[in-house]
Amino acid sequence: MALLYHQRVSASPLDSARLTALINRYVSNLGQDSATAYGSIQEAMALARQNKETELFIELLNTRAALKLEKRDKVKAKQLIDMTLDLGQSLGVSEKKMATAYLNLGTYHYNLIQLEPALVNYLKAVKMAENEQDTLLLLKAYTNISSIHVKRKSFANAKEYIRQAYGIAEKRESGRTLGRLLGNSGIILEDAGELDSSLAAYRASMRIFEEENLPVYVSLVYCNLANVYEKLGHRDSVGFYYKRKYHLDQSIGYEVGMMIASFALSDISLKVNKVDSALFYLNRIAPLIQGTSLGTYKRRYYELLSGVLEKKGAFQKALEARKKYEEYHDIIMQDERSANIEKLEIKYQSEKKEWEIAKQKTQLTKQQNQLKLTILLAIFTLVSMILIFFLLRQKRENRYQKRSIDAITDAQEKERQRIAQDLHDSVGSLLADLKRRLSLKEHNTEELVLLESLRKEIRQVSYAIMPDSLARFGLEAALKGELDKTARDLSLEAQMTSWGLTYDLSKGTEIHIYRIVQEALQNIRKHAKATRISLSLLQKGNNLNLVIEDNGKGFNREEANRGLGLKNIISRINLLRGQVTIDSNPKSGTTLNINLPVS
Repeated sequence: MALLYHQRVSASPLDSARLTALINRYVSNLGQDSATAYGSIQEAMALARQNKETELFIELLNTRAALKLEKRDKVKAKQLIDMTLDLGQSLGVSEKKMATAYLNLGTYHYNLIQLEPALVNYLKAVKMAENEQDTLLLLKAYTNISSIHVKRKSFANAKEYIRQAYGIAEKRESGRTLGRLLGNSGIILEDAGELDSSLAAYRASMRIFEEENLPVYVSLVYCNLANVYEKLGHRDSVGFYYKRKYHLDQSIGYEVGMMIASFALSDISLKVNKVDSALFYLNRIAPLIQGTSLGTYKRRYYELLSGVLEKKGAFQKALEARKKYEEYHDIIMQDERSANIEKLEIKYQSEKKEWEIAKQKTQLTKQQNQLKLTILLAIFTLVSMILIFFLLRQKRENRYQKRSIDAITDAQEKERQRIAQDLHDSVGSLLADLKRRLSLKEHNTEELVLLESLRKEIRQVSYAIMPDSLARFGLEAALKGELDKTARDLSLEAQMTSWGLTYDLSKGTEIHIYRIVQEALQNIRKHAKATRISLSLLQKGNNLNLVIEDNGKGFNREEANRGLGLKNIISRINLLRGQVTIDSNPKSGTTLNINLPVS
């Protein structure tokens, strides 16, 4: 089993919780809702950039990938690892975070028994961990690399990595890793014929695993000890450790281990003519054999059972068991032959195809190559002309659309400006004159107060119709001002995120975006009863993503469609050729997710 590296997350609780929630949303939508998954990871990246927490962002992705590897969820683990490496490189995070990602990628390949790519990625992790002087990362990588070399029987390399890892593990007092390193050392010593030294390494490994309460690892060591004692000819010790293995595996429900131990004990008993004992060990795992789908274990069971029954004189039953053994043996051998034949057929067809291709290449003449080149040039020229035509037409359409939107918007805004000016000049002047007249009379305090409230309300309406913050300070500042004003008026929490705005938006587009947000905030004022609002404005390429969220009471879409507020929002989005997704739930509030083309 390869070691995974979980990093300690250290950040403010708010940032960590928000990033974790976004990453969880990304993971849960992988393979199901790619748009939501993409939006979540983009929002998380923007939040990380805004709070200067890109290291935390990659750290959280690494941790989720490691957890998916532990749960054997290979598909999501690989997607998370690829995302981590891609974003880590684009964000320029530290080599420590990248080393962790490569360690996870190595473990992904190790679990698939793809030892070569696993080794390549572990070595990348080692190089980066050495640069960062991260001993914990080095310990994990060295240990995993030693396990790969043991599997490949490259014991000289395995010894070197065990030596390096052991020095780190002793300093860090890492029990589980020390146990694994000692176990790998035992395998190397056993293969070299140094059986006494191998026993010492296995026993030391066993003691550590027992202290760390790791029964699965202890069971594996019991099996290794039994193998060494068998080579030494100590049959009693072999039986002793297989019995301990059986009872330990039984206590943790490890059925495969129980079958392995029982086979070994039955075989030992049969060799010393303890037929009843041999039959006892087989009978106690008979229910497991019937329930398993592993043909090799069934074959071994019936092979031993046939021998035991024959020694007991039950020849008919022995014959039946032998037939069962032959049946499973034939199935397994047939499967192996089919697999080998299929491999040979694939290899033959591949080699045949390569030979035919090579033969065809040699038969091509210079004239044929020239003709091919001429055709390719003609096709390239034609495709280039078609592409240029469509690009120019698209550019003209975009210019026309932009002019149309700007013209419509300009007309609307001029009309708004006229109405606002009339309210301010005409109605405002009338109210001021009325206030002056009332002030000359006595006993009219209530009327004056009411009149002043009316004057302020008209001034606010005039400002809402034609505010000057957009023209003076730009889109981001204007949106921030509207959001802050709403937060102050309603005494609620508000947050705004903006990232990646690289294109200069047209005046018309900016006004529409401003009006959309203004209308959405007005709806929240009137209906939502929210305590928290968030607004994010993110741009990737030619797409602008605007998300407005609140935690209010939500609404029924059919009822909301009757009101002007939502209709105005959707109308503006359609005018900009955008798309909107509305998600409203009484338990979680309302989310407007708007995507607009900005090229």
